[in-house]
Amino acid sequence: MNSLYQGLIERIRGEVSDLDAVIERARQAWSSAQRDQEARYAYVDSVALNLHGFYSGLERLFELIARQVDGSVPDSETWHRDLLQQMVQDRPDLRPAVISPDNATIVDDLQTLFAALNEYGCPDSLVSDNGSVFKAHRYQTILDALQIENL
Repeated sequence: MNSLYQGLIERIRGEVSDLDAVIERARQAWSSAQRDQEARYAYVDSVALNLHGFYSGLERLFELIARQVDGSVPDSETWHRDLLQQMVQDRPDLRPAVISPDNATIVDDLQTLFAALNEYGCPDSLVSDNGSVFKAHRYQTILDALQIENL
C-alpha cells in the first residue's frame, strides 16, 4: 500500500475516533436533558453543538477522500451537497461508494437542521402548513427528540 493511502487511513482512523467521542458526548447531553427539565436548553444546545461537530467530522472525512482519492473537491456554492453526492458515487477505478444514498439523505438533513438551529436556536414550537415534509416520519422524529411541538 503506498504511503499516500497509508497516511489517509491513519487520518480516517483518527477522525472516526473523534466522531465516536462526539456521539458519546451528544448521548450524555441528551440523557441529561431528559432528566433535568430546568437546564433542558443548555443540554439541547450541547446536543446541537455535538451534532454540528459530528457533521463537521464527516465532512472532513469526505473532503480527505475527495482530495486524496478522487483528486477533486467541489468548489461551487452548493459544495456541501455536491461533496455528499460525490461520496455516494461508486468510482470503480478508485473506490466504492463511501456512503449510501439513504445515509447521505440523513447527513443532508443533519446539515439542514444544524443550519436552522445555528441561525435561530431551538424553538418550543413550529408553525407549518402540515405539508408532506412536515408530516414525514424523519422530521417528526427530530421534533419529538428536541421536544418541539409542530402546530
